[in-house]
Amino acid sequence: MIGAFYKEFGEYEVVYAEGLALCSGLQWCMGAGLSDILVEVDSLVLVRLVQNRSVGKWPLCSVLSQLRLLLGKVKGSITHIHREANAVADSLAALSREGPYVTFQSVQQLPSRVRSLINLDAIGFPYIRRFPV
Repeated sequence: MIGAFYKEFGEYEVVYAEGLALCSGLQWCMGAGLSDILVEVDSLVLVRLVQNRSVGKWPLCSVLSQLRLLLGKVKGSITHIHREANAVADSLAALSREGPYVTFQSVQQLPSRVRSLINLDAIGFPYIRRFPV
């Protein structure tokens, strides 16, 4: 792991909030001098909007423009993955109750649940999402 973060964006539509989060992540990558990045997103709608050069409605159109610009700067590509394959990011997003913005520089700094999910990813163990009953 190079770095991880979560950030509170407020009450927005899901695609817009995911776009803002991706912009923040790409800006972090740019600041860290990272390039040739593969972005895996569990929002198929966001991936299609970015890849198809769709305009989208306001304020999403400005986020889409920013995403395309940032992806070009970091030589990044974006692809869809299912939510179950994105359990680490999903778990980080659930931490937003802890504060507005937190970054992690090492695996040891992450909450234990997130570390466990990273370890499962590392050994190729599938994550099965459980629905409340």
